[in-house]
Amino acid sequence: MLSEGQLLALHVLANGIADVAFSLSLGALAAFTWKTLPAVYDRKLFLLIGLAALLMAAVQPVQLVVLTAGMTGAASFAELTPQFRDVLSTHAGWILLPQAIAAVATAAAALIPSPRRLRFTLIAASLFALSLFRSASGHAASDGNYSLRELAQWVHLAATGVWAGGVMVSARLLPSLRETQLQHANGERLSLQSATAIVFIVVSGIWNTWLGVDADIQGALHTRWALLLGIKLLFVLAALALGATNRRILQQPPTDQTMHQLSSTLRMEAVLMLAILLLSAWLGSVAPAA
Repeated sequence: MLSEGQLLALHVLANGIADVAFSLSLGALAAFTWKTLPAVYDRKLFLLIGLAALLMAAVQPVQLVVLTAGMTGAASFAELTPQFRDVLSTHAGWILLPQAIAAVATAAAALIPSPRRLRFTLIAASLFALSLFRSASGHAASDGNYSLRELAQWVHLAATGVWAGGVMVSARLLPSLRETQLQHANGERLSLQSATAIVFIVVSGIWNTWLGVDADIQGALHTRWALLLGIKLLFVLAALALGATNRRILQQPPTDQTMHQLSSTLRMEAVLMLAILLLSAWLGSVAPAA
């Protein structure tokens, strides 16, 4: 069986993959809402949402195995299997099942052909349900169900997905637009989308941190949790700096050169988003400072 360190690494990897897939789904959905990409990309966006949702569903069994191994200390998979039912009866265990169901529902809504508006509505409803269940797991669940901490976590999770996912999706698809005017217009809408999401991220992030350390900031300064949070904040600041650079580029007349600069900074920002999401998964696997 895997060692404690290997289980932690697998747990962080599984959570990181789920966070990235969830962000890509929300980013693609936001592209419809904010019209950051033209209708010609609808098929690609629906396909991206479907594949990302299937990946989220596939990660849930891995998370169950890691959770069961951590809870029971089983030394082999044969010892692990009988423990699944007991683990699924716990809050940390049962919350995985509705996440998997919501992910499969999202994938079905995205991949099964239907009228555009109906497909969009079903995807939005499924992702909303998925986000609620995801916000009810991890540290946020320590205050019980339907708590202010879970509400703050839901806002933070959704806003992060819109920001990070929107950047990653646009970094891949926006440069393929041939007209500079179209790139510029869609880039401006992406900038507004990101700025709106960042406001919610900052407010919910401060609230989450305050609750995470039980209002004891000084006592949290020398913990691993605080160290990881500090590293994550450095990446967030770097991403914000790139976002500000994008905004300055968009204030210039749209030319091939300025749109090439926009594409370059978007790609760098997308890499930072991946790092931020993986650090968030790691942070969620470490006990809160308090």
